[in-house]
Amino acid sequence: MTPAETTYSFLSAICHDLDHPGNSNLLERNTGTALSKKFADSPLENHHRELACATGGILDEFGILSKVPVDTQNFIKSGMSEVILATDMAKHAVKTGALRTLLNRGKEALENAKSDSSIKCLFLQNLLKCADISNQGRAKPAADFWNSCIYTEFYAEGDRDRRCVQARCLGWLLWFVRCP
Repeated sequence: MTPAETTYSFLSAICHDLDHPGNSNLLERNTGTALSKKFADSPLENHHRELACATGGILDEFGILSKVPVDTQNFIKSGMSEVILATDMAKHAVKTGALRTLLNRGKEALENAKSDSSIKCLFLQNLLKCADISNQGRAKPAADFWNSCIYTEFYAEGDRDRRCVQARCLGWLLWFVRCP
């Protein structure tokens, strides 16, 4: 990998869950949050990407790439954007399928991949996806800790979603009762 690819790989891993609210994209859309209104597709991942890569984002705010030429900064931000957006589980089958297709082409395709930045990006997208969902593969105490965190998040999300559905149903019921 080039130094710029290594940089965007490392920075993507750090930034891929910036300011995560503990919700899924589905809950964001179902409850009509500001993020879902701003980003129709992959609201959370777009939020993480924007916080990191947009003009004025943390890369700019802290001058992380300030010593790097502008074209390289743009390449790094673009690579980060692609890798962060790929962490949306709704994109999982597409990203892993593309990697599977490449791997099924054999050694020659893999050799060509060494010089193709888009294929390297595909590898990096899948690498971060693996790391992002790998907590169950850790030692039992660490896996138990992360499982507890995930269950807490899912239950809280289910409770919130149920309250929103109940509120909508109550609204519909009140509307129906008032109709002539």
